[in-house]
Amino acid sequence: MKNYDIFKIMYFFDWIDSLKLNQIVFTKIDSIRLTHFIKT
Repeated sequence: MKNYDIFKIMYFFDWIDSLKLNQIVFTKIDSIRLTHFIKT
């Protein structure tokens, strides 16, 4: 049972990391799109 809990916690942190990564990627894409929009 304890191993399962540890696995859940690790999975949860992985999920949070991926969320952060997605947020960073999306903000970069948004800024690129914004600068492109301003240029044209």
